[in-house]
Amino acid sequence: MRFLPMEEEALADLNSRLGLRPGILERGRLNAPADVPCLDWSNWAIVVRDDMPDDLARMITSVMVEERAELEARYRHLPYERSPLSYPIDPYTMHKGLGAPLHPGAEQYYRDNGYLS
Repeated sequence: MRFLPMEEEALADLNSRLGLRPGILERGRLNAPADVPCLDWSNWAIVVRDDMPDDLARMITSVMVEERAELEARYRHLPYERSPLSYPIDPYTMHKGLGAPLHPGAEQYYRDNGYLS
């Protein structure tokens, strides 16, 4: 696999227009030969359309939170530095995701369950 670094200008534009945060895929993670500028995909973020029905966004969010042990188990056999997804999944921080606004259905789930103040 070969990682292509994102251009600094593109990262800055995505951050200013959409709130998406820049990140670094650190050297050695997923066998990256060097640090790779990219978007910060930590915290198990899922990108959805803003016209997704609220009930569907809420359901997806509930699955991600309530079935997190099952999701984590699929990656725990991999050393952390080789895992494509990080663990443990923390419902108190996963909603911070990419830095983009939460879908209203997801936000309501987090708020109703005490994960979002």
